Amino acid sequence: MSDRELRFTISIPKGATYEPFPGSFEEGERHCLERFEAQRSLDALNYLIEHYGLHGREDLTRRKLEELIERETNLEVRALLYVYLGQSYERTSEWELAINAYRAALALEPSDVWTAYFTHNNLGYCLCVVGRHAEAEPLCRLATAIDPARPNAHKNLGLSLAGQGDLAGAARAWVEATRANAADGRALAHLDQLVEGRPQLLDEVPRLRVWLADCRRAVALAREMAEEVKRPKPPSSGPHRCSVCGEKAIEVETFGPPIDEAGGRRAVTICAGCGKQSLAVCRWIESDDEPEPQPVEAERPDAARPAEPAGSAAPSIRVLLKDLFWLSMLCLLIADASGLLGHVFAPPERRLAADDVGLLGLLAVFALGVIVATTSVGHCVQRVWAVLKRCLDAVLSWRP
Repeated sequence: MSDRELRFTISIPKGATYEPFPGSFEEGERHCLERFEAQRSLDALNYLIEHYGLHGREDLTRRKLEELIERETNLEVRALLYVYLGQSYERTSEWELAINAYRAALALEPSDVWTAYFTHNNLGYCLCVVGRHAEAEPLCRLATAIDPARPNAHKNLGLSLAGQGDLAGAARAWVEATRANAADGRALAHLDQLVEGRPQLLDEVPRLRVWLADCRRAVALAREMAEEVKRPKPPSSGPHRCSVCGEKAIEVETFGPPIDEAGGRRAVTICAGCGKQSLAVCRWIESDDEPEPQPVEAERPDAARPAEPAGSAAPSIRVLLKDLFWLSMLCLLIADASGLLGHVFAPPERRLAADDVGLLGLLAVFALGVIVATTSVGHCVQRVWAVLKRCLDAVLSWRP
């Protein structure tokens, strides 16, 4: 961390995309399930999870996620579903089950930045909660390397270091977390509590006193900005948009009095995006306004509301090299096994020499040993299939 004046990033959450369904739990569940089955998108899955969470039905969330995990063959998507499952267990403070879910995601080695970040970050946080701070530290450091612009992993790294007695390191990590996003004041709260309990730390860590003052000013400014963002805008004469899909409504039939200061009313809509009649909450907005992008993080500590991750442009070089390595090992194993089978069933005059048979057997044992030591045969086959499928999709989607 530089000794120069700190620079802070402020990212103000604009609120969740989910609007509570104005009906019974069963009606809302049926609507969400129909939407998910029609779209099969992460956004629709998030909407279903939000509906279950609002009514305290995490059991239904987990049942649905486990069903999807069982059927999913794409390893990236399966890892993401395991992250969602871990977040569900976090929301009910079932830490060991959350740890198991995140470890299952980690075993799939996701290359997507969002999934990889929250797999490492949330697993590190859960380990800190159960007192396993030394195990959490490398996971949090990896998360900060994956996406240093997010505050969560810096904050959790501070928890891990504080749990191991490295208070100076924890203070620096919490300053970094506040720099990453001053709108998230959790790291500053930890830092204030640390300094209050050990004031001599201000003298032990160079410039900590200045950094702490800068962090407090940045967080106060972020709170003022957040209040400004939350102030409702006056209604205008623009068209309705459906809060379910974000598209302009083809037909709108509103009923009842306004339910908020922005002019939101309950409405029956036929949406351009959904194509179906649905019960939703519509608001008047400016005709040239586009739906505001939604944050991917919730306010609850590290049990972030599931949201569609920002996919990475391409798998990392490390992941590609590892996939290529597994592909070569699997091909070597298949070639050796084919050679040995050919030797067994070939006529005597065409059989291999004893030295060749021994070499093939040695290479087959080597390939199998490397696969088992690195991962597992089943996981290796899944990885190779994912690589081949990705290449096939790229060839089929190519246009001159």
